[in-house]
Amino acid sequence: MPVIVVNEYRAYRLGQGADADRDGTKELLATFRETGGSAGWADLVNNHKPAHTQPYAPLKAEVRWRAAEALHNKLHITTRGEVHAAYATEKSLADLKKTWLCLPSQSSGVTFNYFLILCGFQSVKPDRMVTRFVEEHAGFGGQDITPMQTAELIGQVAENDPTQPRMLDHVIWRHVSGREIFRADELN
Repeated sequence: MPVIVVNEYRAYRLGQGADADRDGTKELLATFRETGGSAGWADLVNNHKPAHTQPYAPLKAEVRWRAAEALHNKLHITTRGEVHAAYATEKSLADLKKTWLCLPSQSSGVTFNYFLILCGFQSVKPDRMVTRFVEEHAGFGGQDITPMQTAELIGQVAENDPTQPRMLDHVIWRHVSGREIFRADELN
């Protein structure tokens, strides 16, 4: 979730006397009920962006709600610890990934990787710019690759470097977006 969404959610939960960083799916789903569903939750976090650019796309908040329901009701994953347990077994991870990729507008796998990052894993969330960079510089001869393939390649390069996959993804993103690779305040 974008930082503003996370910060708004944290502020809401703090106002309830709770710690959002300890919330699981039960608490997250309760906030959707309290705010009147995905439209009310979008108001809460100040984000009414659609999940994709096609007409009638669901709000990102709707996709988050469906993700929380799928984790809670279908996979019985209710805490970050349970995500870690699912990640540890190949079948459970495959089920988690398959469920996530079936959510509206989530088939690219970018938000699945971001979800893993939020759960504390060394994953990457390659956007179009990062994927295009890897396509251009990894010797694919103009062949398109998916964001999931990009994430796997970045992970392999990071293993051999050695660096953290998230750091490598971020450095590539900063480079292709025209930003300084390292800000002056990061070097001190």
